[in-house]
Amino acid sequence: MGKLWAEAMEESDQGPVQALASAGATKLQQTFHASIPLVVPQFVGLLLYRFDVNVRSSLVLGLVGAGGVGLLINQAIKSLQFDQMLTHMIVVLILIVVVDQASALIRRRLSA
Repeated sequence: MGKLWAEAMEESDQGPVQALASAGATKLQQTFHASIPLVVPQFVGLLLYRFDVNVRSSLVLGLVGAGGVGLLINQAIKSLQFDQMLTHMIVVLILIVVVDQASALIRRRLSA
């Protein structure tokens, strides 16, 4: 994530930074008033993407025995408790939908 954020900072438009520098702004002021506002949508987008990937990966890792909700689903299947399995799967589905909807809402508000 740090590398991706650094690349986003490097690839941002330097026009506002140069304008502040020519107006006599300090390096800290240039960073807070020009660089960071330009890259906040990219930062948040990358952060939300990694969060989404981590939520989904935790489910898969749990299914193979690493713990978490996936492990609960796996145990319910092995013990033939399909009502518990269905409950866990519904929880996972709701979690994924909520994460996707929250991510879309945040991205819409940042781009507007």
